[in-house]
Order: sequence, then structure tokens, then C-alpha cells
Amino acid sequence: MCSKFSLDLDWDAIGQDFGVGDDQISNDTLPSRTFLVKPKQNIGLIAQGRDGTRHLRGASWSLIPRVSATDNLDYPTYNSRIESAKWRPAYCDSLDHMRAIIPASGYFEPHQRRPFYFHAPDDHVLAMAGLYSWWRQTPSSPWKLTAAIMTCAATGGTEKIHKRMPLLISANLRDRWLDPHQDGVSILDAVHQSANKLAQRLEFHEVAPLSGDGPHIIEPLNKEKPASLF
Repeated sequence: MCSKFSLDLDWDAIGQDFGVGDDQISNDTLPSRTFLVKPKQNIGLIAQGRDGTRHLRGASWSLIPRVSATDNLDYPTYNSRIESAKWRPAYCDSLDHMRAIIPASGYFEPHQRRPFYFHAPDDHVLAMAGLYSWWRQTPSSPWKLTAAIMTCAATGGTEKIHKRMPLLISANLRDRWLDPHQDGVSILDAVHQSANKLAQRLEFHEVAPLSGDGPHIIEPLNKEKPASLF
């Protein structure tokens, strides 16, 4: 977890919900509505500068450390485990002062090769904890925004399907998580404690093997079809 998620979102509404000013929403960098996002594809990311200004813009889903000479790493960086983010060189700098919220409408996890879709019971946006990094290959290259989703041990019933889940941020901790002046380790521990309650409210159902893009891929596999007149 998490290697696939859904972005059935209105970016202007997301910006309003997360305190991003209209002039700080980079619509030209944000992905179009999609139901299946995979690593290295474009996602949406909310971050806060040291001046307190929040930004919503597109980012590549696989974090590239600023010191890396290449964006073709030998190891996957689309997820960061909370257990190791505090000391792993790829993530520890980002945990200190480059934390983000990655919004999603839901996410997918496999169980015995069968995909399941997880979402909030009211279909509210999921605020996934993220880390980000700005990277460029040479001093003359343009900067590229990259990101990882933080994951933790599954709980609240989700462990029946998969042993890991995204770290979800409760509304009362979003300000602290985004504040780059806050201690990253301390706020990570607080977010993790509250995430268990959020996990207990998640709903999930089996879906058909993931193929294509569209609302059909999040529909319950065993959903009864309406009677046909033909």
C-alpha cells in the first residue's frame, strides 16, 4: 500500500476545504478527474510555505530526494513507511519540514489478488499524509515537485484485506501537519494515534479487476444489476 488510488475530485472545492487561496491553486499542473492513479503519475498535493501560504498543485507520485543525481531510482519511493521515515535518508528531510496532504476519493488494496476499494462512508475526501521534495537534474533544469504517501499498519478492520494502509489525517491535525515549523517526528506520532479512529470509519468492497478508467472500476463487484426491459 498504496499503489493505486482514485481522484474523483473538484480541485477548486479541495482548495476551499483545505484553506488554499484561489490564486494558489495551480490548475494547469493538476491532474484531470481520474479513478485510477499509479506511481509516477500526476497527483494533487497541498503544502504550506514558511510564510503560512498554502498551495495546491500537481506533483509526480514518487519522491525523488533533492540530492539524487537521477529520477530513475533503484527502489520505489511512492510510499514512505512511518516506522522508517524518521531515519531513512530519502524521507527524513521531508518529514522535518516538507510535509503535505494528498487528497483522494478512495484507494485500492489487493487481497489474494482480488482488488478492494476503500473510501469514507459519506464519500468525503480522504486526507492522506504525504511528504514532498523539489528535484532537478542540473542547476539549469526546471524544478520538479515529487511526493510520497505515508503508510502505517492497517487497523480498524482494514487489516482483513491488507496489512498496510495510507496514514490518514484528521481535520483537527491538518494545520499542524502542514506547518513546516512543527517538529515532524512529534506531529507524525500524533497523526498516527488519531488515524486509527479514521480507519474504523472506512468502508470497503471488492471490485472487478482494474481495467481502464471511469466510475465503473470503483463499483462493487457483486452489485445487483437493475432489471432490463430488453
